[in-house]
Parts: sequence; structure tokens; C-alpha cells
Amino acid sequence: MTDLQPVGFEVQPLPLFLRAPNALADSLGIVAPRLTPENLLKAGARKAGLPANFPSHVEEALEVLCRSFADDSKLHWFGRMNQWNIIVTGLSALLKVEEAFRADPTLADQPLLDPLIVTGLPRSGTTFLHRLLSAAPEARGIALYEHIHPADLGWPNLRALDAKVMFEPWKHASGVHGLDAIHFVRPDLPDECTFGMRLGGRSIIYWATAPTYSYLRWLLEQDQRESYVLYRKVLQLHQRRHPGKRITLKCPHHLAWLPSLVAAIPEAKIVQTHRDPLQAVPSESKLILALQGLSTHELDWKQSVEHNHLKVRTYALRSADYAATPEGSRVLHVDYKQLVKDPVNIAEQIHRHHGLPFDESHREALGGFFNENRQHKHGRNHYTLEQFGFTESGLREAFAPYQERFLDGERAAVSVSS
Repeated sequence: MTDLQPVGFEVQPLPLFLRAPNALADSLGIVAPRLTPENLLKAGARKAGLPANFPSHVEEALEVLCRSFADDSKLHWFGRMNQWNIIVTGLSALLKVEEAFRADPTLADQPLLDPLIVTGLPRSGTTFLHRLLSAAPEARGIALYEHIHPADLGWPNLRALDAKVMFEPWKHASGVHGLDAIHFVRPDLPDECTFGMRLGGRSIIYWATAPTYSYLRWLLEQDQRESYVLYRKVLQLHQRRHPGKRITLKCPHHLAWLPSLVAAIPEAKIVQTHRDPLQAVPSESKLILALQGLSTHELDWKQSVEHNHLKVRTYALRSADYAATPEGSRVLHVDYKQLVKDPVNIAEQIHRHHGLPFDESHREALGGFFNENRQHKHGRNHYTLEQFGFTESGLREAFAPYQERFLDGERAAVSVSS
């Protein structure tokens, strides 16, 4: 794909095998699958093979989300099918998780081995740091397929196979926007909590994969307490499946809800990465446009960029506010530039800060990961401020509290080596 143009963003044609059903659906006037709360709840229960006993807060989230699909998104057939799969598998997983806890009440007492959680502004090195830390001998990063299917599906390998089948069309479609160079994703690689948190209907994944403007605004106003209580149960399932391993997670979007995360998962050891918003914001804008461009015939790129700016700024300002509280002292801060320059040393300091083991076996394992996953392995990601209508002065003003708290002056707290 050519670089995004300063005058706008052009939705690229999907591969032929996906364009054909899109064209057929359009020519016949078929609007299927129909993304309504009723259809999705029934499908989630049917996939789980369980009664549709969904909490009211899940139904509320689906009402908002489906209304946003109808009002904002203009999804084509592939876009609707992608959302259907993401939502229905999440609802099915919710019922299966709750059923697992009913069947085995001792699960509620399953201790979590101090999960190590990476967060930070989107495009600030969270994925790289997460996968690096997941390479430690005692760590266990949760793969994308495990986030998609946290509960057992019966046959031992069915979770991975089902996720791969669901992922393959999206992988081929994503090539038109060069997504591997922007954000490399595969079902068997550790991935972020947006998929794991989608079970309750409140997740940024629904914004990242479709232009759901009203849903994003609504979501940013929620406190997410129910979502994190549910996510703790998901982590307890993962922990039981991987005894003795430290679950290692990442999600930039935790920044918006750190108090709720810590209340539900007080064992969490949190690391926050930092990068200059002048680099992070346009990079995230390009990623979101590329993702949303796979779901719709036409995309209002300016509105998507404006809403994504709102999202990232919300993360930044809330994290700055949290850092000023006593509870905020639990977060360890890491500078993006130092992470890129010397990742194994940064990982060692993270381990030592949080009282985790780090010896030569760690240095060898993490060094091996770094050598195999150097920057730009999957291609270079080019972007500019001007492409997306940003100015340096505008971003500096919008992110001033974040800049002052974390990047400027004596209060700056972005390097574990300082």
C-alpha cells in the first residue's frame, strides 16, 4: 500500500475472495449478519451450548454498540462478519467462563501469581515489551487464541484451530493496508487484553475494528468495574491452566481505567511505557485507519482521527492523574527510546524493581527474543503529523499534562535506569 495521503485516507480494495461476497451482498441488498443485540445474544448462547443468562450490563453495552454500528459504521459484508465473530465468540466465552466457575467453585480461590501488566500510550513499545517479558522462563504471555477462547472448547487443540480459521480471512485482508509492518499479529503470539476484555461488551477492540464513534464516547465514560471483575475470572482460568507461570499481559487501554484494574487485580505489577505524543499519536492514527478501513466501503477518516485523538488524550490525562495519587506509585515507568536501545537491560531492571527473578537464563532467553525480533523486522511504518491534520503546537498543548508529568523536568519518571 502507498503511504496515506495528506488529503485523506483511501479505503483499499479487499482481496478478490472477500470482494466477491461483499459485491454479492450489495447487489442482492443482503444485510447479513444482522448486528442486533437479540441476534448476537442468541448466537453467543447457541455457540456456548448454554442458556442465554447474560448480565444486564452486557446487554446495555450491546445496545450501545449495535446502535453505533447502525448509525456510524457503514459496514460491508466482511466488516459485519468480522464484528459478528468477535462479539459472538466473546459472548460464548463469557457464558463458558461463568459456567466453569459454577462447576468448580474453587476457581474463585485460584491465586494469581502477581501478573505483570504492560500498559502505555498506544504505539509506545507496549507490544514489543510485552512479548519480550513473556519470553522469561517463568512467564506466560497469553496468546491471541487464548484471549479469544479463554475457556475450553472440548478437544484440546480446538481453541487454537478455531481462532486460526477465524483469523485467516482477516490476515489476508490486512495485507492491503500493510498491517504487518504497523502491528504484527498472529493467533499464537502473545496479544493484548482488548480481546480478553471483550467478553462483557466493553472493549476498545470494537472501536479499533470499526468506526463506532458513539460507542467510543460512551465507553470512555464507563468505569469498567464489571469488566475487570470478569477479567480477573478469565485470568484465574489462564493461571490454573499454566500453574507456576507468571501471566504477562499488555494493553494500552488499561491507562483509562487503572483504578478499576487495580481494584479487581490488586496483585498486578504494572509497567507503563512512554513515548513522545508527536510520534505516538500519528502512528496510532495510521493503525486505526488501516484497521477500520477493512470493515467499511467508505471511511470518514477525519472523524476517525478526531475520535482516536480523544481516546489517546484520555489515556494520557488519566494516567497523569493516576500517577499523582498514592496508588500511582505502584506503576514503573519506562522510556520508549531506552527500551528500543537496550531492551534486555530494561527488562532486567523491571524484574528487579518488582522483585522478580532475573539471572543468566533470563538474559539468554530475552536476548534471543530480541535478536529474532528487532525493530522493522516486518517492514517500516512511515507517517507524518501532517497526514492526519495534526500540528506540533496542537499536540503539545493537548498533551501538556502528560508531557509535564512524564517527559519534562525534574518530575519526569520515564526511565528505570535514571
